[in-house]
Amino acid sequence: MSEQVYQPDFLPDKFESGTPNYPWDRRTGEQGLTFIRKTGIENVQEARTGV
Repeated sequence: MSEQVYQPDFLPDKFESGTPNYPWDRRTGEQGLTFIRKTGIENVQEARTGV
């Protein structure tokens, strides 16, 4: 797994997407859920919709 968050700019690596960074995706998802739990889903909906 690559620890880099950017694509190389040289061939052939430029067109190889490689292995997705699943641990980063998972942490980001967990942080989002933590935020929603702390803030409250009603407050998040109200902030997004203004209702």
